[in-house]
Amino acid sequence: MWENMRYSPYTLETPPQLLSQTRRFYLQVTDIIGKIEGRVYGAKYGGDLLKGLTKEMSDNTLPALKANYTALADELRRNDIIVD
Repeated sequence: MWENMRYSPYTLETPPQLLSQTRRFYLQVTDIIGKIEGRVYGAKYGGDLLKGLTKEMSDNTLPALKANYTALADELRRNDIIVD
């Protein structure tokens, strides 16, 4: 596998924007939950914020992440690298 990586130095790299979106999602979720628990946000308002974040993650980040790992699997397959 490492020998084949010389043909593509980015083979095992997740795009930084996907990592940033994921990190931001978890930070925002943690913040919102903390504010709900601390009674800064009401349960309904906080829940709606969490639903919005989850929808954004489901609609945008997760499909982009899936496309990335699918492209990685295709590249590995083209280089005769089998990953189970």
